[in-house]
Amino acid sequence: MENYIGTRAKIGVIIPATNTAVEYDLQKLNFDGVTWHPSRFWVELRNWQDAADKGTPINNVFENFLELIRPE
Repeated sequence: MENYIGTRAKIGVIIPATNTAVEYDLQKLNFDGVTWHPSRFWVELRNWQDAADKGTPINNVFENFLELIRPE
């Protein structure tokens, strides 16, 4: 069925600059009437392991990651 109303969706996605594959993967999700509009933001933390000491719970590592990206 043709879409006579207009586009179904314009989806904006914010991607960390260190993730080089997501934009390509989004373009592979080819749905009629849906367009992807990715944008990147800088992340100081390149590897989660950089933020973790041995034995640090993963929740604490993720919270540290969130603190690093909030200013962006």
